[in-house]
Formats: sequence, C-alpha cells, structure tokens
Amino acid sequence: MSLSKQIIAYIKITRPLNAVITFFVVVVAILISQKEQTDFYVILLASIAAALVAAAGNIINDIFDIETDKISHPKRV
Repeated sequence: MSLSKQIIAYIKITRPLNAVITFFVVVVAILISQKEQTDFYVILLASIAAALVAAAGNIINDIFDIETDKISHPKRV
C-alpha cells in the first residue's frame, strides 16, 4: 500500500466529519454557557481536545467492533 493510501486510510478511520462536528459543538456550548468573556485559547484547546477524543473513540470502536462491522458495514472494513 502506498504512503498516500495509508495516510488517507488513517484519516478516514478517524471519521473527520464527526470530529469537526464535535469541535463546533464544544465551541457553541462554551460560548452559550459562559456569561463572561472566555479566553479564545481555552475554547480552542477544549474544542481540539474534544475532537481528538472523538476521533480516538472512533478508532477504538473500529478496532473492537471489527467482527460486527464485517456484517453491518462491510464496505468500511
């Protein structure tokens, strides 16, 4: 497998759309919940952390559910 295909596979397994959605959900949640002005870097770091945790969770799920995914999502395996 070529390097570019490996990189694309690594990106796909994280389900980047879910990570982006998680990022923006955290941004909106922080902005709505704060009465005072919140530091931009706090929002950025919290959002990045949440997106990375979501991506890691997707990877872990794919590893542990590979047998189930062979049946329910054969194209993804």
